[in-house]
Formats: sequence, C-alpha cells, structure tokens
Amino acid sequence: MPDDYAANPTGFRVLRMRTLAEAADTAGAFELVEDQRNAGEGPALHVHHHSDEAFYVIDGSFRFTRGADELDAVPGSYVFVPRGTAHRYSAAADGSRLLILYIPAGGFCDYLRTIDSQLAQGLTSAEAMRAIQGRFDVAPA
Repeated sequence: MPDDYAANPTGFRVLRMRTLAEAADTAGAFELVEDQRNAGEGPALHVHHHSDEAFYVIDGSFRFTRGADELDAVPGSYVFVPRGTAHRYSAAADGSRLLILYIPAGGFCDYLRTIDSQLAQGLTSAEAMRAIQGRFDVAPA
C-alpha cells in the first residue's frame, strides 16, 4: 500500500481513497477519486440516477458487474457505467487501484466521506447505502 494511504489527508477512516478533484475544483463538471482495494473488497450493487461513472484500472485487477454484464479489468482497462445502470466492482487481487470519474459532480466525495463514517461504525457496504439512501445520488440496486 502506498505510504500516502496510511496518512490519508482526506479524512477517510476505512476506505483507502484519495480525492483528486472535487466539485469545487472543477466548477461542478466532475469528481475524480483514486480507490485502492484488497481482494474481494468493493461496494455493494448500486445505481446513480443523475450521474455517469467511469473507471480506469491502474494496478491489480477488478471484476465489474454492469447491468447484466460481467467484466474483468486489468491495468489500462476502462469501464464506463451510464447513469441508471446497476453496477458494482470488487478487487481480484490485493493492492488493486483504480480511478473513478463521476460526471457531472454531484456530491460524490461527500457521499464517500459519509459512507466511510458508516463503515467505521461496522455496517456493511449495503447496510451503509441503505442508511443514507436519499441523501446522495447513490441507491442500492
């Protein structure tokens, strides 16, 4: 794990993420986050109704569910998820990293901080999503 994850300045307690660009940085155009996961880790199946999401794999490998499709992604892979499409991903190897582009910006980084707080209380990803449902453009699928 890179050293900058150990002393994460963004305040995450459970998620190993770095916010690279937030809505305020891009005039609301997009948000960009780096996410690191170990094997088997990833969010529960969910959907965004107002924003598209794109992923670019940096290291390791991931398994994506996008609608009815199952996709394996390795470094250099790009996966696009149109708004309204149920999706999830999980790392297939420890130390896997990807970039997440959320378009347009819609409080995604605020959502991640809130979900991180829920996870720190011991909730699963699905339980945490249900607990904050309606506050952000993320809904359990």
